[in-house]
Amino acid sequence: PPARRAVRGGGSGRLLTPQRTTGEGLGVKTRWFDRQVSSEAPVFHMIFNNVVVSSLGPDGNPELTNAGETRFQGAEVEVGYHPAALPDFSLLAGYAHHDARYVRFSFIDPDNGLTVADGQRLELTPRDLWNSTLSYHPADGIGAWFAIRHQNHRPFDKINEAYMPAFFEYDAGVSYQFGFARTSIFGRNLGNSRHFVAESEIGDAQLYVAPPRRFLGELSFRF
Repeated sequence: PPARRAVRGGGSGRLLTPQRTTGEGLGVKTRWFDRQVSSEAPVFHMIFNNVVVSSLGPDGNPELTNAGETRFQGAEVEVGYHPAALPDFSLLAGYAHHDARYVRFSFIDPDNGLTVADGQRLELTPRDLWNSTLSYHPADGIGAWFAIRHQNHRPFDKINEAYMPAFFEYDAGVSYQFGFARTSIFGRNLGNSRHFVAESEIGDAQLYVAPPRRFLGELSFRF
């Protein structure tokens, strides 16, 4: 069913038009070669009406406004390999092609006046993404895993004149399983990539940055 959400626009206090979302999707899941190879391939198409975005108002200050209509569609595929001869190993790989665009949206730019963004890609949305994870998790003893992710270049602004570069992220971890307990140590963003991940709703061109390289420990129990 359609999703709806209403918010207030900037400091004006006016209630923006509720957001509406409709979508369709279709997917296929399969397992081959005695269930050693698995695959999943969905496709989807979504329309968002009255999406709330941030833009500069006539006075040059950021404000929230409705974005008319946007579209998000694409296809994804994920393949897994779980060898019967090595049941503790697994390899997963995925790829996605996304197309996120403004279908109908115009705004007032303080410098350029009325600006039409129809047909332009949404800010910081990549078109191509891929990821892969290799893991070894025995019932007892030492385990380990390694993951890598990549996104291609992404538009920085609503009219797609500037782009952010592509980036990689790496994660890795080790664990030790003993009886009903497991301890693990893992690192996130090991390459310390400080790419932009999203634009803030409270200000135009105000961006969230990916967290830096970090290490975490965990102790868990199974009952």
